Amino acid sequence: MVTLLWAIVEDENYLRGVANCGGARSVDEAIAPILYALARYPMGFDETDVKGMYLARTKLRINGPDFTLSHSVWFCPDEKTKTVELRWIEITAPDAMADDLDYI
Repeated sequence: MVTLLWAIVEDENYLRGVANCGGARSVDEAIAPILYALARYPMGFDETDVKGMYLARTKLRINGPDFTLSHSVWFCPDEKTKTVELRWIEITAPDAMADDLDYI
């Protein structure tokens, strides 16, 4: 069985959001599970009120004294070309992080 992976491209606004969240190194580590899922089946995430725009969030992770903030990623998948365009990323609002708390 052959699994076709989706291509992931980054919009200019997404890159600005990455800079606002601390840079590529910290963001890539924080959203690695999302990128993995997007490359396999991005349609599995929740669609927003904007047609064709989807939202994925990581969980707030606490491991002893270390923690990783929750991130929200907005993206648009294109089923015809099997491409996911990352549109925006930001650190999730604190009140929404409480819903996604994950103690390690």
